[in-house]
Amino acid sequence: MAPQREVLVLVECDPMETRIAVLENGKVVDLEVEREPRIVENVYKGVVKSVIPGIDAAFVDIGLEKCGLLYVSEIVPSGVGVSGNTDKNQFHSIRDAVREGDEVLVQVTRYGGPRKGARLTTRIGIRGHYCVLLCQGSDHVGVSVKITDDNLRERMRKLGEQLRPLDCGLIIRYHAANATPEAIALEVEQLYKRWQKIVKDFALSPSPSLLFSRPSIFADLLWDIAPPDTKRIIVDSEEEAERIRALAKELRMEFVDRIEVYKGCSPLFEHFNVEPQLRTIFEPIEPLPSGGYLVIEEAEAGTIIDVNTGRYIGTKNAAQTIFQTNQEAIEEVVRQMKLRDLSGIILVDLIDILHSRDRSKLMRMFEQLVKRDRTPTKIVSLTPLGLVEITRHRRGESLWKVMTKPCPHCRGLGRVKTALTLSIELRRKIRSFAATLSPNETGEIVICAHPEVASWLVLEEENMELLEQQIGRTIVVIVNPSFPQEHFTISLRSSEAIQPSLVGAEFICSLKALLPPEEPMFAVHGNKLVRLNVEGDNKDFVTVHVVEDGRWFCEGEVKTTTKVEARWSWGT
Repeated sequence: MAPQREVLVLVECDPMETRIAVLENGKVVDLEVEREPRIVENVYKGVVKSVIPGIDAAFVDIGLEKCGLLYVSEIVPSGVGVSGNTDKNQFHSIRDAVREGDEVLVQVTRYGGPRKGARLTTRIGIRGHYCVLLCQGSDHVGVSVKITDDNLRERMRKLGEQLRPLDCGLIIRYHAANATPEAIALEVEQLYKRWQKIVKDFALSPSPSLLFSRPSIFADLLWDIAPPDTKRIIVDSEEEAERIRALAKELRMEFVDRIEVYKGCSPLFEHFNVEPQLRTIFEPIEPLPSGGYLVIEEAEAGTIIDVNTGRYIGTKNAAQTIFQTNQEAIEEVVRQMKLRDLSGIILVDLIDILHSRDRSKLMRMFEQLVKRDRTPTKIVSLTPLGLVEITRHRRGESLWKVMTKPCPHCRGLGRVKTALTLSIELRRKIRSFAATLSPNETGEIVICAHPEVASWLVLEEENMELLEQQIGRTIVVIVNPSFPQEHFTISLRSSEAIQPSLVGAEFICSLKALLPPEEPMFAVHGNKLVRLNVEGDNKDFVTVHVVEDGRWFCEGEVKTTTKVEARWSWGT
């Protein structure tokens, strides 16, 4: 008899990062990490910058670093801002559709990555909990493939025909299966009003402009991330828990009483043993229960996952050993796609399958498992070489690429965590350390870290103040430039310990070496960070006068500009 399924959703809120984990019987099966809101589903008023007949596409400025790419097949003849005219449902070429300087209404359908612009469409889709409103050029009514009962599908399709606005299409989502027609009708009405507001804002807004943002991560939590049978949604912040409750009253009333605030001393993810499970998502090798393992390698063109039997030798015969390993591998591949947020083209190299009946069983199992993925995922085929071809919708960079950067020592052949990521992890380690201290152990917590990691840690004073409030102790930050970035120490010392004062000290520093590089603000003198105000100063070297001591950093003033010959290499 299968064990009873117990589903928990954990929400860990940090000022710089929100993490949501779904646990089934204690095992992490889904993960969402957000530092900046994703752009897929955002609607923009864009400007056509160039028309490229060779690829039948136009580059559209939507206000991001790179222009988005709009193919002619994604342009609706009657779309808002589309200047071309045609008697057909589709333009023949990009020159017939738009011209340089045209202002068009577009939506991001796919994240382009660091080297490409986002993919755009004029076929706007506005997502709700029960349905998706298809605006511009569609009168289609569809039903989610996750609804498999034929009678229910037909009933949902007829309901969609009744509810859709005359100038829009409608897709009925899986969640509508258990909803009342009145609830679905109310949502359709709300989505249509939102569409009318977008059209109105298009006429009044400058270009480029963001007209509509995708639902927040908490809306995604209630709509898609939390399974229907979720027992508890545990949040480590009273304020954010109230926000989620208020949102649940609008979106998922059944979840309101399941939301609770975590009161423990140790960090939420550590208390529920999530952190140890997440450490492996940056590793290329993922072990399987019976002794086999996966090798996961992300590349520019796609992701390759190799299945190996490892030390597993089975108990019966080779066919059974191969089938058992492949079965475990398929379950873990689907899990890892969600945890690592893999997308695009994914190739899974299963161990050679000896019997055709085993092949059919494994592929049916694969199909069933990917249906549970909230991100659209399609198994394309099983090639004669035993490669399972999968495509998974690209919402953004994978977690591995977001949370790491190319290693400066191996020039990108390997990767290390960014200083920002390390500083966020250091915040968690501080909370963990404080949770181990008894009330009798008094004093202040001393952090010694690499200067760049420390600079990210103390960059926002309100975040440090919040951290001190959470742990109930003061924090002193010192730096050691000789530390590797990932190395740090945390210790407890008496609050009466004498800290040498740097007030009155003067030193020369290079403005090009201020930390962190993305927000240059801190110089390093001895074992302390010194905050400077050097906006608009384009000199290379300056003399700094320390005017005030501090627990996290000292305050410094730029005294004079210093001319230093290029042959000298000054430190910070």
